Amino acid sequence: MITFNALLTDKKEVAQNVFLLTFENGANYHFDFKAGQYIIATIPSGKGDVKRLYSLASSPNNKSSFSLLVGRVEGGVGSLFLSSLSPGNRVTLSGPAGLFSLRQTPSHKVFLSTGTGLAPILSFLSTYKNMRTSLFWGIQTMRGAHSLDFFRKTREENPLFDYHICLSKEAAPINLEGKNGDLFFSGRIDKAMEFYMGPIFQNLGRNSFEYYICGSRLVVESLKTQLLSLGVEKSRVFFEKY
Repeated sequence: MITFNALLTDKKEVAQNVFLLTFENGANYHFDFKAGQYIIATIPSGKGDVKRLYSLASSPNNKSSFSLLVGRVEGGVGSLFLSSLSPGNRVTLSGPAGLFSLRQTPSHKVFLSTGTGLAPILSFLSTYKNMRTSLFWGIQTMRGAHSLDFFRKTREENPLFDYHICLSKEAAPINLEGKNGDLFFSGRIDKAMEFYMGPIFQNLGRNSFEYYICGSRLVVESLKTQLLSLGVEKSRVFFEKY
């Protein structure tokens, strides 16, 4: 693990209060990581420095930069500090850390994520190509949707990838198709997974798949418990909590 002063080179508000922060790599420091890992940010505060963890949202194959997906939360020391940065600012980062990684097996990967828990999934998708993968991403409303161009491009390059954006607080019809073919689902990600994949599970068995969960601690525990109650073996469930 190394510690370095990372230079912010680009900042985009990709959805309301959600920011994609891109940092320079390979100039004054060389930061290597694996898809799925996280960094530790040192955040200055009135009570001294605090540490916050953020999953990397980019591919380690990009040697010139890396990105973080940060959701601004009122009262969140880390998110408020990072989302207030401007290009040219620096922040102290340490890493990489974490064991959340994609198994190199032929199994169909099912990604279950909520909010900015999408970050390591973006890293997986931009790193590993031509794998059979299904993404169920939970947000509250359509206003929170982002990375759609990335999803479309990934689907064009890999027909084995499909994605569903699950809207927990949107009064939209089930299976609403967006103008660009994006699939929105009115409800939670567990319901969407059963809606779209139930027949496949019945045909192939739930243990033919691998499940990767990333989101808040409550969401991860809930989804993990549900999968295990349905007969999924622990060895096929992988997760990252934040």
